[in-house]
This record gives sequence, structure tokens and C-alpha cells, in this order.
Amino acid sequence: MQNAEIRESHGRFTFVKPRMTDYDLQGILNSKQYLDLVTEARIEQMTRYYKFPMEVYIEKKQSWILSRFAIEYRKPIPFPSQFFVHTKVKTIEGPKANVEFSFVSLDKSKTYASGEVDYYLFDMTSRKPVVVPENERKVFLEEGAPEN
Repeated sequence: MQNAEIRESHGRFTFVKPRMTDYDLQGILNSKQYLDLVTEARIEQMTRYYKFPMEVYIEKKQSWILSRFAIEYRKPIPFPSQFFVHTKVKTIEGPKANVEFSFVSLDKSKTYASGEVDYYLFDMTSRKPVVVPENERKVFLEEGAPEN
């Protein structure tokens, strides 16, 4: 794991413990780390919760490409915090998936940051967007998600 240690996944909550180098000189989680942590949590959750690891897409020569990242910072995450990154697919329209996320304290009493990220499913051979298949769409939208 490049930016944080992911110890376990609780449904769509992924426990993370950032490294010391993920913090700035004031001891606050560096803003550039949020995107990395959301991405890493999302990949972990695709494997554990939805049972659609990135390898499934690699075999199909597809990839999820980041299109937009919007974040609202609410409270600084001080060193040496441990927290959950929560993500949930909000909508899927054609090749586009909109994902909500939040950074939450272990006792879930504080939300440090929240936001949205858009991903597009692309065919890596043609470099064109691919409509998300209905069976995957249902799983990601929890209409057919496996139970924990």
C-alpha cells in the first residue's frame, strides 16, 4: 500500500492509518493524500465488498478513469490519527459512476471531510467510454450487492 496501511474493510468503511510522511509540517494530513486514500479505499472496497476487483477490469482491458474530485474539508486530521474512509456509489449513468466519500473518526462521531468523485469506465484498447454492464451496475448500486 503506497500511502496508508489498510488493515480491514467493514463493508464500505475501510480503516486507514496514514504514515508519518502523509502529514505536513504542522502535523495535519496533507491535502494531496485525500485523493490517494479515496482511490485506495475504493479499490479495496471493490474487491472486498462488491467482489469486483480491478483485475476483472484489467482482464477486460478496461479501467476506471478519474474525471472529477470535489472535497469539503471540515476538520483537520492530526497526526497520528486513524480513521475510516467511507465510499458509496451514488449513481451510474452510462459509463459514469458518481461516488460519495467521507473521512470519519473511528467512533464515527466526527466527519473530517466529505465529497464526491466521478469515474468513467474506459476501454483501454479503443480509448472510448464503455457503458457499465447492468449486472455490475446493480451490484455497485447495492441492488444486488453481496452481504458482508
